[in-house]
Amino acid sequence: MMNVEIKCLSLPNAGDHAIVIVKGRFDLRGLEIVFAKLETSVSQLLDCKILIDLQDAIYDVSPVQTYNFVNGLAPDSRLTGTKIALLSKAEVQQFDMIFLLCAFLTNNGFPVSVFRDVKSAVQWLA
Repeated sequence: MMNVEIKCLSLPNAGDHAIVIVKGRFDLRGLEIVFAKLETSVSQLLDCKILIDLQDAIYDVSPVQTYNFVNGLAPDSRLTGTKIALLSKAEVQQFDMIFLLCAFLTNNGFPVSVFRDVKSAVQWLA
């Protein structure tokens, strides 16, 4: 079972941020839920930067499902211009699957990158 927690922060000198923590099995439905919740959560924030922490998640979305999901996102999505850092487990298979999500999102105009450690992710978002 997947658990998702989203926190939105407005920092005076650093702008708006959203932190998403995903735990458990992260399947296609979970991917849809996270993006739908983000779309709603960041709609009122300006120039929001998003960190999606998948280190405690088991990414279980096939490459075809990932591709179809990303290509089904609305081109005018509030998230399209939003910088997103994906934080992955160091485990090669999980990292590769999340990297594939990153590549598909990037090819569709999303400024996204994937990281193994939170420090690098936060520096990239800054």
